[in-house]
Amino acid sequence: MAELNTLPQVIDIDAYGGDTLTIHIKADSTTIAGREFTAQVRLATDDSTVDATFTSQSTSEGADISLAAADSARLSADGLYEGVWDVQLAPVGGGDPVTTLGYGALRIHPDVTRASP
Repeated sequence: MAELNTLPQVIDIDAYGGDTLTIHIKADSTTIAGREFTAQVRLATDDSTVDATFTSQSTSEGADISLAAADSARLSADGLYEGVWDVQLAPVGGGDPVTTLGYGALRIHPDVTRASP
């Protein structure tokens, strides 16, 4: 019997609090075509609260999505942060087609050295 699996790639991430987390995403222009990248962090997949949002910057090979240093510091301020994340492509303003490219666990470890304000 044939199987069809359309799950996105599982990418579990361990990151360091207070550091900028940048993920390089490779996608061809046909896949992107008029759509924008959106990536969020939540405590759990069914949680209604968005704990942080990645910014995105188009590149010649796809996009770089980044979680700001301030967000990673905030999330790990009280100890190890354990949540989930994903990244998807969707038309600007919403609608179909939506394609989730990657998802997984996100652990952000508290840092030691903190930059001066």
